[in-house]
This record gives sequence, C-alpha cells and structure tokens, in this order.
Amino acid sequence: MRLSCAAEQGGCLSSSWLVRIAVTVGILTSVAEAEDKRPVPMPADIIIGRHTYIDVGPPFDFYEIISLHTDGAGTSIERLTLTPPGNTCLQPATVKRASVFLRETITSLLMDRNPCLIPERQLKRERERRAKNLVFSGADVVMQVTCSSKVRRLEMEILDRDLFDAAPATPKTTSWTLRLLRRITAATGPSVLDRRLISIPEESASALPSSVISDEVSRGEFDSLFGGVPDKLSTLWADAQKPHGKPSIELQSDSSLRPLSLKPLRYPDLALVALADGRVAFELTVAPDATVSDVRIVHGHPLFDDTVLYAAKRWTFPPEAVGQAFQGVVEFKTNCGGSDRP
Repeated sequence: MRLSCAAEQGGCLSSSWLVRIAVTVGILTSVAEAEDKRPVPMPADIIIGRHTYIDVGPPFDFYEIISLHTDGAGTSIERLTLTPPGNTCLQPATVKRASVFLRETITSLLMDRNPCLIPERQLKRERERRAKNLVFSGADVVMQVTCSSKVRRLEMEILDRDLFDAAPATPKTTSWTLRLLRRITAATGPSVLDRRLISIPEESASALPSSVISDEVSRGEFDSLFGGVPDKLSTLWADAQKPHGKPSIELQSDSSLRPLSLKPLRYPDLALVALADGRVAFELTVAPDATVSDVRIVHGHPLFDDTVLYAAKRWTFPPEAVGQAFQGVVEFKTNCGGSDRP
C-alpha cells in the first residue's frame, strides 16, 4: 500500500484515508453551502424606530416606535409617537398611540422584500449620502428584525430631498423604506410632518391604553435605539404623563342674582397662542322673558371681549331678575405663567 507522509506531523496516512477525508470535507462544505442558500423566512415581528428632525419648531424632533406583527391572517400595526415639549403652555410633551389590523400579509406590506436579505454594504453606501449633503430635515430609521434566530438592526437615513424634492434620486433601500413608512402612515394616521405649526392644547386628554410597546418604552427598552438624539424616550414618556396647567374661566359678581342657563365660555384660541390672561367687566339687563336684552362691555381685554358678549347674550335668569341690571367680571387665566392684563 502506498503511503502519504506528513513530515511535520511525524506520521503517515494511507491514500484511502486521504480520499475519505476529502470526501467528508466536500460533503460538509456542500451541506453548509446548501444551508446558506436555503430561503430566509420573512420575519413575523418587526420593530421600526423613526426619529424625524425638522428645522421648524419647537419642537424640532419627533420619535416613533412602530410594531409590525403577523399572525397569518393579517398584520397588526401599533404606532407610538412621542413628541418633546415645545412651548411649555401650549405644547407639553405628548405620547399618542394608534393601532390597526390589516388583512394583508407582512410580505405584502413589505412589498415582497425581506429585510433579512438586504446587504449591510448597501445600507452603508446609502448612509454615506448624508456626509456629502447639507441636511436640514430628515429622518433616522432603525429596523429591528430577527433573522435565523439572530437580531439584526438595519439603519437608514432619509434626507430632506427624499421627502420634499420632486426628483430626489433616492437610492433603492431608502426608497423602499419611505414607501413602507408611507403605507404605515396611511393606515395609522397623519405623520408628524402633517401637524399644525401652532397647536391648541386639548381640553381633555384621555389616558393612553397600555400595550407591550408602550410598556417597553416606559421601561427604557428603546432608549438606545437611536444614536446621538437629544431626547430619551423613557423621559419623554414620563413627562407626557405629568398633568399640565389648563386654562380657566371664572365669572365673578357681587350680585345675588345668578344666570340659570350659563352659556359655557371658551378660551379664545388667539389668546391661548398669545399666552394672554385677561379680565372683562360687563353689565347687562334682564328682559321680560328672563333672557338678556342688552350687554355692554365696561372695560376689558380686546382678545376676550367678543367671547364674553357672545356667551352672555345667550344666558337666562330667574323670573325675579326681570328688569334688573347685572354686573360681573369674567377672568381668563392660562395658568401657565402668561400675564397680559389691561
């Protein structure tokens, strides 16, 4: 039998054994290559984080956590939007939640593109655009998926030209990400870019329903999702749960007469935007049918006069007030530090 010797090992192997070893290595290599070529399944759960930054504010930054989950019959989408405070009176920190179930597979929602198969080198090449361009607005997007039991993070950057230019020449994966986010927005409600530049605080904010995503945000599990952002998501969550001052309106009068039907007064939007407090002194006469026959402003803040006139003309009084005069003062307070009294 012919022997093949490995001098450095100090021994010899028969040619038959060498053949067996070569065949075994070949089989193992073929198996590994076959495993590499097996189809990678579409992930059933995807987390998308979007940090939108704009040059008009405050606030200048907005954060969204989007959860996609498929159960075979369709796809559940939950979207949590966290907004930092702008003006402390008009724009406190807020958290809004939207959820929807689509009778559409996650494969269809992702437009038949598996995020597990997107090459990292392609993502890196597309992210390099930011260093070559002056960017004022845009979005940092992080997609977190489980691929073959391993968690993968895909990081993408959307530039202002991708959002606003008619012909932005957006690269392939960034364009796909934009289309996906637009489909999610169409299903869950307006985007942060559709918000009002000046907003009026809601009179009654309902408590946010608990969910897996909201609980994870409150515990700080997404605080490290974005890099280099000015806000921590768990802090924004906590700030949004704190009560903030609400405007108040109070009718004051030395008269023993009181209106029976008191038309509610509404804080004027312009006064809220101006952070104006104010007082309006007025007098009126009670008509024979116990309604108001005449209202006159004695002195007052111009932002509030029309509001008082409109409401007082619709009051009614008890029968014993007929023919009598009624004097009063309405005080408007933003309860958030503004002061603009005449």
